[in-house]
Amino acid sequence: MDSSPLQFAKEFARLKTHLADQPAGDARLLLLVEFWASIRQYEASTAYRSYFDEYIPLLLQHINEENLYDLRPVELEGLLGVLCELSRSDAGFAHKIEIQDHLGVTTTELARKLFYAGAVEDGLRVIGGLERDAAPPREIPDGLNEFDAFKLVCKNLAEGKDGLPLVLQAILDSWEGEREAISHEEANCLFVERDSRDRMGLGRLCVLRGSAEQRRRTATTDEVTFENQIKAPDDPFVGVVYDSLDAVRSVLKQTGFSGKAGSRIRARFSIRGSDHTFTGDSIGLAAGLVTFTQLLKPEVLKQERFVAAEAAFTGAVDAAGRVLPVNEESLRLKIERAFFSPIKYLVLPESNVEVAKRYVDDLRKSYPRRQLRLSGVETLRDVIENRNIVRSEKVCVVEFVVRKAYKYSRATKVQVPLLVVLLAVACLLYADLFPKHMPWFDWNPEYVKLTKTGFVALNADSIPLWSVEYECESLEHQSQWKIGDLDGDAENEVAFVPKAVKSSPCESNANLFVYDEDGKQLFQRDCTIHSEYPSDTSIQLPYSPRPIGFVESGDSTIIVTVVIASYPSRTHIKFWSASGDPLGWYINAGTAGADDRHFSSAAHVGFMYLGINSRVGSASLFVLPRDSSFGVSPPYADPEYDLENVKRGNQLCYVLFPPSDVNSCLHYPYNGPFALVVESDAVIRANINQAYEEGQPNIEYLLDMERNFRVFDVKLSDRFKQVRGRLVQEGKLTEVDWSTYTDNLRDVITYWSDSGWVTEGQLRALESQP
Repeated sequence: MDSSPLQFAKEFARLKTHLADQPAGDARLLLLVEFWASIRQYEASTAYRSYFDEYIPLLLQHINEENLYDLRPVELEGLLGVLCELSRSDAGFAHKIEIQDHLGVTTTELARKLFYAGAVEDGLRVIGGLERDAAPPREIPDGLNEFDAFKLVCKNLAEGKDGLPLVLQAILDSWEGEREAISHEEANCLFVERDSRDRMGLGRLCVLRGSAEQRRRTATTDEVTFENQIKAPDDPFVGVVYDSLDAVRSVLKQTGFSGKAGSRIRARFSIRGSDHTFTGDSIGLAAGLVTFTQLLKPEVLKQERFVAAEAAFTGAVDAAGRVLPVNEESLRLKIERAFFSPIKYLVLPESNVEVAKRYVDDLRKSYPRRQLRLSGVETLRDVIENRNIVRSEKVCVVEFVVRKAYKYSRATKVQVPLLVVLLAVACLLYADLFPKHMPWFDWNPEYVKLTKTGFVALNADSIPLWSVEYECESLEHQSQWKIGDLDGDAENEVAFVPKAVKSSPCESNANLFVYDEDGKQLFQRDCTIHSEYPSDTSIQLPYSPRPIGFVESGDSTIIVTVVIASYPSRTHIKFWSASGDPLGWYINAGTAGADDRHFSSAAHVGFMYLGINSRVGSASLFVLPRDSSFGVSPPYADPEYDLENVKRGNQLCYVLFPPSDVNSCLHYPYNGPFALVVESDAVIRANINQAYEEGQPNIEYLLDMERNFRVFDVKLSDRFKQVRGRLVQEGKLTEVDWSTYTDNLRDVITYWSDSGWVTEGQLRALESQP
């Protein structure tokens, strides 16, 4: 309901009071964005024009890179929505050029965070709002992480004539710098800021910068300076650092540097945004780490100690070196901040890892490419000994100068001694010519790079190890690979399923090849299933492979392969032992996959798949037994195919999730799988998308495994309700009671039984009879 001018004047005054109370600029910016819903309705009224004349400049002055840095994508999207409305409004006409500039800054920041989370397609669409001539991205192969997916897109779009390649390359260069950078004076920290009412607000990613030195032997106390002010041990934020200094002395003794452990320490720290009010004692772990690396500054022939810039830290350290738990309420905000950043490793207390993993898993449901690695630690020494976090190793002089020169090349502010440079040049020349002769060379495959007719296996340092070529004119990006230790010898095997171009089928099309760590072929297997389904009779058909799965089963590993043929779709699933023995097969009358979002082996009952049954035009879920699966999925009658003689599948269940009225109204052929999650030993959550181009209007179905996978609850996403509400306003659908609506969605769920299809509503009606 509209406010009277007097009421609105009070609301606007209250807004300005709240703005003055906020400790940070981005918090004020969010308040202004939130207030737009209250002021926008009065744009056409001249009585309110003075408020717009004050509100718009106030909003624009708060939009800058610093205030956008810690905002989440959803908050940036809200800001973009306000700016877009202002750019089209009469009230914003006087500020049109400034609004356009801020649109560019905000758009780039939103796209950057989406790229960090692996949502490359969404990021490109966001930037496409400014770069209208941007070329559409090529299909990104399954299995790539967030960085590799973005790097591939940058390469594919590098020849564009618009400004998009420059924008993407700038983001890529910055990201690569974050991944490569190392330091002995800085560490990334995660904090949570409280607002003016002492409520937790934004998660913040900051850089702690420090220097540390030993005090004179006569000194009896440590000295901690923060932002050029000496802090006492009882300081509510920095005081925890004194315990960290005690912990550092303990670690120095344990690691053979007792000579540096006997003195008191003078430590100086600063941090971006230190005028904010952070909660808890999260600075302790990072401060201890920076102090340790400062006291052991790199010296030739001694030790090198660098902190990786792709790691972030949260948690306190007590005087004995134990890492203390983090408040779980703040942990969620910290993880969300790290998730939308270049951070690769999040170091946190071991006692928080289980909860943190749930938070990360929830985020990955929407951003499956993102690989944020949690590193739980119990002591400060655990962090120091983690080579992903701290480059901490004794080295020979040749290896030392080679690595040192490489790191110095990334850190331009460091002056390199001339002798080290000369030695490094010689060593680098030798290493470039003969890298595999160097004593530290890593022979273990970590990922592969496609070539025109095969692939190259690379180690963790992106150095080629060996290559494979197939007898094809060329391979497509849809070729699939999986790398892991299949035989338990701590060395990785490479599984590869080539996908030849349609115009050039060859003997390798839709075959599984498995190679050992040295590139020797262990076995080759046909992933297709012949003569079990009408028209599936030859390996030469244009099958498309889907992600390969490695599933731990007791003391062994099961390989899962999936290939799909189209028009109409059918999916061939096969299971293999680590040595290539066949363990079972299944054909789904539609699509399915072995990727993390649509496949799960977590339940004790069997292997679960979320897919589409194209014969009935519906999203589906089916479960196959772990020991030996076989057969074809329902239905077993079809107007185009004779299915009477196919071998019926031994699936443990087959569930259909019929399309909603939203799906039908938007004219999609059927709904589709979004995410499959095993909630517990008894509950599965199936998330079904109803309209792919509408921002994921999903429906969640909860199934009870102990009751034959019956659906017992249905939940609608906020986006689903928004899309349906819009269709109601457009006169395409009618208003509904949400409770009744979800009950109806539940009742039309359809199960396969020995006697045919039966709905949840029919089962409930039978169960209600006396």
